[in-house]
Amino acid sequence: LVKKYKFAQFRYHADGEVYDQFYFKALESIAKRNPQCFFVMYTRSKFIPVDYYTGKSKQSNFRIIDSLARKTSKHKAVIIEKTDKTPEGYFRCPAASKKDTGICAKTCNYCYDSAIEIISVAFENHQ
Repeated sequence: LVKKYKFAQFRYHADGEVYDQFYFKALESIAKRNPQCFFVMYTRSKFIPVDYYTGKSKQSNFRIIDSLARKTSKHKAVIIEKTDKTPEGYFRCPAASKKDTGICAKTCNYCYDSAIEIISVAFENHQ
C-alpha cells in the first residue's frame, strides 16, 4: 500500500494501540521495507522497545511519539483542555484546536517533518 500510493509519510493508527510485541515487529518491518517513507505513530504502549522512545533507534524513518510524555522520551504528546495555555516548549496542534483533521500533514507538517529533531506536541481534548 505504501509503495503503491507512493506515500512520503504514513501515520500508523488514527485510533488504536500496539497490543503486543509481535504487532510492533510487523509495523517496524513495514517501515524497514519502505525507507522512502517516513512513518509516525502516537502510542503509550509498553511493547515498544525503549530505544524508540528515547530516540536512539537506528530506524530513522520511524518516529514514535509518546502519548504519556515520559521524561525519558524524545518525542512527546500531551492532551490539554481548550482553555489551557500551551505547555512551555510544546507546539499546539492546529488540527485539534480547529477540529479540522484535514490539515494534519497537509498544511501542518510538524509531527511528520523528519528535519525536526524533537517533537513536543499538545493536542486539545476533543471529548
